[in-house]
Amino acid sequence: MGSSHENFTKYPRTPHLFGSQGTDDDKHMGEAESLAFIQDQSLIVEEKIDGTNVGIHFSDDGQLILQCRGHLITEGMHPQYDLFKQWTPLNGMN
Repeated sequence: MGSSHENFTKYPRTPHLFGSQGTDDDKHMGEAESLAFIQDQSLIVEEKIDGTNVGIHFSDDGQLILQCRGHLITEGMHPQYDLFKQWTPLNGMN
């Protein structure tokens, strides 16, 4: 596992609409709350692409930092991060 950093911004929990699937520890909206939520004209729908909670931020000197949850993504971590690490230099971010 990469080194831990307390100052990483944590992802907010994403609530599930009433009637949708999830696990017991997921946050679920009630029926009335779900209906009000989807009727809001300012609603923006986005696809959740990955569930690994990866993120990108920059150090004070401009260095790109890859993170997952509260840890840096470093060499030797789980293989699921390999493509993410390979993507970085290909996109001018090293």
